[in-house]
Amino acid sequence: PALRNNEPISDFVKTAMDQVKSGSTDYLDYRSAVAEALVSTKAGTASEAASLIVDGGISSKNVTVETCESALKVLKALGPEVADSTKQWIKVVQERFPRLSNFK
Repeated sequence: PALRNNEPISDFVKTAMDQVKSGSTDYLDYRSAVAEALVSTKAGTASEAASLIVDGGISSKNVTVETCESALKVLKALGPEVADSTKQWIKVVQERFPRLSNFK
């Protein structure tokens, strides 16, 4: 399927990924949404999607317990291929929110 200007969805998602990587759109919930879209549209791999969350996600905007939990759900949905990234995310979130006891 295509979007406005007949742009394929995969191109739209890749553009969003580039925006996240460049820091022009740096909200954790946006990173999570782009990561999901990257895999669901087959515009990228699970490890590319995981890197959008793990690489800099904790220092992005709108980092709350809720957005961190949503990001964790996305990482878990990406599967065992990104298990190391998922573990890394759990660790950085626990460091950021030390009183958060059930974040697994």
